[in-house]
Amino acid sequence: MKIKNTSRYPQADVEELVGFASRGVDCTGIEIHVKNSKWVFAGRAWHNIGRNSIVNVGDEINDLVVIRVGSPDNFPIEFSYPKLKTAPRYEIRSWREAMVTLTAHELYHIKQKRTGMRASEVRAERWAFKRLLEFREARPYR
Repeated sequence: MKIKNTSRYPQADVEELVGFASRGVDCTGIEIHVKNSKWVFAGRAWHNIGRNSIVNVGDEINDLVVIRVGSPDNFPIEFSYPKLKTAPRYEIRSWREAMVTLTAHELYHIKQKRTGMRASEVRAERWAFKRLLEFREARPYR
């Protein structure tokens, strides 16, 4: 996994949060771009981007995830995925929680594609919520 951070947030924090969010997903060949957002947050995942670029360690990059997180004053925020009645509803308390949740959600989409699972926003949201709860348990001070 390669992380490219051009956001306002410190590199060490971004790497820690993305690392936490990626547990349970094989991140071989994934590049993650973390950027600023004028919105609260947004994300997108692309599978098989056809870019076999060589990174310093010789990894081939096949999948791309872009995470955009807005200003810290956007949080806390009550969140539920629009138009999905069975997706969990929860509070995102900080930019750190947003980064964990959003990264986990988008990486789950990559996992779905790689393993032949049907794409499901609800499953991705449930996975992200699970990672958020684990993050809170591991780091209650954040």
